[in-house]
Amino acid sequence: MDVPSAVLKRYLDRRIVEIVDCERALKSKEYGSLIKMGHQLKGNGTTFGYPALSELGKKLENAATNSDHQLMIKILAEISSFIKKIN
Repeated sequence: MDVPSAVLKRYLDRRIVEIVDCERALKSKEYGSLIKMGHQLKGNGTTFGYPALSELGKKLENAATNSDHQLMIKILAEISSFIKKIN
């Protein structure tokens, strides 16, 4: 799928906002929000041309489901770094 650059930019900008929201949720141990973000990222990363984001989303969803706080911190940092690199 050929996604216009303006659409990709909005997509990545939304992910940046979500990361901030997830970091807040992580501090509050609201893992449901992290499960949701991971699930959405898993589902739409590849659609927008970023299969690595889909894989990171899958990892985040699994870590949140298992309440693995330290792993969620690591994965959120990886997601943030990846988005900053491509945005």
